[in-house]
Amino acid sequence: MQEPPNPPAPPGELAPSDAVRAALQDFLIQEHTTTEADTQRQRQEGATRLNILLALLAAVAVATVTVVTSSSINTSAKAAIGYGALVTVLIYTLLCYYYFIGREINTYRNFRAASRIRRYYVDLYPPVEKYLSWGITDGPAHQLKPRKNNSFVLHAVRHLAAVQVAGGLGIGLVLAGLTHPACVLVAVASYVLSTVALWGWSAYKFNKEAKLEESDVRFRYPPPKGASRG
Repeated sequence: MQEPPNPPAPPGELAPSDAVRAALQDFLIQEHTTTEADTQRQRQEGATRLNILLALLAAVAVATVTVVTSSSINTSAKAAIGYGALVTVLIYTLLCYYYFIGREINTYRNFRAASRIRRYYVDLYPPVEKYLSWGITDGPAHQLKPRKNNSFVLHAVRHLAAVQVAGGLGIGLVLAGLTHPACVLVAVASYVLSTVALWGWSAYKFNKEAKLEESDVRFRYPPPKGASRG
C-alpha cells in the first residue's frame, strides 16, 4: 500500500521528516487511545454510582418502613430516624448529580480532543474521512448545554432528588398537623421548584463550560463557503 504523502507545511515552517512524522503519529494514536479509555472509565464509574444510589434508595425505603411499623419506637424517634435517612440519601443524590454534570463535561472534552486527532489524519490523507465513524470537528460548543443537560442520567437523578425533597417536606407538614390537601399542594410545588433549580444548576455549569470551549474551537462545522470541511 502506498504511503500517504506528507501534508504541506504551513508557511514559514519546515515539513517534518519521516522519523518525526512517525513519532507524531504514534503519539497521537496513544493520545486517542488514552482519551477513549478515560471516556469509558467515566461511563463505568457513572454506572456504578447510579447502581449504588438505587441500592441505597431501596435499602433506606425498607429500613424506613420497618422503623415506622415498629410498635416499640415512639413517633418522635420514628420521625427523627426517617428524616436522618432521607437527608443522607438526598446528600448522596446531590453528590451524584454533581458528579454526572462533571462527567458530561469531561466526556464532551474527550470527544472534541478525539475529533481533533482524527482531523489530523484526514488532513494527512483525505480519502480516509469516509471511513471514520465520528466527526472531525470540535464545534460548535454551544451544543453542549442542550445535549448534555437533557441526558437520561441527569434527568433521572434530577427527578429522584426532587421527589426526595417533596416527600420529606410533605411528610414533615403532615406530622406538623397541616391538612392533607395543603401538604400535597406544597409537596407538588416543592417538586417542581426543586426540578427547575437542579436543571438551572446544570444549565449554568454547561453554559459556563460552553463559553470556555467556544473560545478554543479550531475546526468549526459547518465550514465557510469555499473552505474545506471542518
